[in-house]
Amino acid sequence: SLALLKLALHKEDAGDEDEESRNAEGTPSAFHLLLAAFTVLLHRYTGDVDIAIGSSSAGSSTPLILRLAVDPADTFWTIVRRVQEVEREADADALPYEDVVKALHKDEDEITHPIFRVRFFDETDRPRENFIRSTSLTSDLTIFVTRPPATTRSSLAPQISLRILYNSLLFSPVRISFIVDQLSVLLRKVAANPNALVGSVPLLTPSQRERLPNPTADLHWCDWKGAITDVFSQNAKRFPDRTCVVQSVPVTTLDAPQETLVYTYGDIRRASNILAHHLLQGGVQREEVVMIYAHRSVELVVAVMAVLKIGATFSVIDPAYPPSRQVIYLEVAQPRGLVVLAGAGKIGVTVREFLSNNLKIRVEVPALAFSPSGDILGGLVNGADVLGSHYHLAETDPNVVIGPDSVGTLSFTSGSTGIPKGVRGRHYSLTHFFPWMGERFSLSEESKFTMLSGIAHDPIQRDIFTPLFFGARLYVPTAEDIGTPGRLAEWMDDNKVTVTHLTPAMGQLLSAQATRHIPSLSNAFFVGDVLTKRDCLRLQSLAPNVRIINMYGTTETQR
Repeated sequence: SLALLKLALHKEDAGDEDEESRNAEGTPSAFHLLLAAFTVLLHRYTGDVDIAIGSSSAGSSTPLILRLAVDPADTFWTIVRRVQEVEREADADALPYEDVVKALHKDEDEITHPIFRVRFFDETDRPRENFIRSTSLTSDLTIFVTRPPATTRSSLAPQISLRILYNSLLFSPVRISFIVDQLSVLLRKVAANPNALVGSVPLLTPSQRERLPNPTADLHWCDWKGAITDVFSQNAKRFPDRTCVVQSVPVTTLDAPQETLVYTYGDIRRASNILAHHLLQGGVQREEVVMIYAHRSVELVVAVMAVLKIGATFSVIDPAYPPSRQVIYLEVAQPRGLVVLAGAGKIGVTVREFLSNNLKIRVEVPALAFSPSGDILGGLVNGADVLGSHYHLAETDPNVVIGPDSVGTLSFTSGSTGIPKGVRGRHYSLTHFFPWMGERFSLSEESKFTMLSGIAHDPIQRDIFTPLFFGARLYVPTAEDIGTPGRLAEWMDDNKVTVTHLTPAMGQLLSAQATRHIPSLSNAFFVGDVLTKRDCLRLQSLAPNVRIINMYGTTETQR
């Protein structure tokens, strides 16, 4: 009642309407305010923007059919004025209800669709009994507004009662109570601010809010440790100088010693923050896809973490794929952002044409790379580096809230049975196994992991996220380390690798023509294809201390 009084006393700004039009419309009655609030509730419940309500006239027994337009961007006071205007026009043009029905259904043999399914009456009005009776069976919700007689000793706030008739097949008594409670909440909120947008006015009562789970809270489904981005940032803040990624550098001659580039957790955090803020400013929204045109490198780690930090979804294209397959990935993903790693080369002509003509890319980073001095660069546009304006945000995490059901990955099936299919992955899945893996297989910050998976296959997610979760090291080989027979085993032994993720095919490549043992290798996780006993025996002869774990198909098992 107090909310209705506040609304009735609301004074519009002089700029809203001229005085003549305000006087013509008059001060809205309690009935108008309640009808406006009821209409907003119907809009919020159904999403409909064109709402028909059966009502009654204060001046005659002719019923009214009010057709009200509602937009989420309308203010509540706009809806109030619209209710007054529509009611006034309907009253002036009132026709017998039977004539309206016949006119609307003149081309139909049988009337099957009611004009409205909700009714809103003032109890003191006297609509024709045949109107109430004839529309009762087709009405799901009817509200009668009652105001008892008042004296000068009564409170200034109007005492309003509601009598509600409802379809018991659709509504329960508890649900009707919820509707009344939310109507009351809505009125109190708009009484405080009549110009609030109706699409964003809170409706929940305190008791209802308590019954609903916090969508961003840890629900302890499996002792969720948080998003991988949050865990990584925590590790980076605690140990900024700890080695995170060790990138091998291609050798110029076969007998030259291999050099490496070392990047700390602080380096990766700062670089991913800079790229993340650039993508945010470019307009990438939560769970929209950012496609990474990539190669096996430290920059891939930076790009993936940056995309996840802003709540977006990352997907990877391997430049080695045929253009037709790259186009399929892009068509399925419909990315809104594009990050090209400098070492991946230029995007092919046909793929670039598809990007330009068929996709709505909001932001592109043309050449992501670490400079020799350790700065992250995005490539030049109009003579300036695209990331230059965000360097000052290197120490600032985007702090986008990510929950267990937030979508972070878009992977693709192999396409062996047809066109590759996209598989969306939740953040819950990205860290689901890590606590168990750490306990079961003794993984820790002392572990040394490899990046050997195909960059466009989802096992690359475990290559990257497992070491970042534990605060461990990730070693990245060169293309020559993988492609030269026998060289991969030497590379793993040189770096004293302890954990690797392999497909059976990569395991065969590792053991082929190998001349060095890998005594440091303690765990090998196989995924993606049939693992045979012969494959296991070959690896065990190469790495005598290895424990082999078959993780089957990661696309299925980690979802």
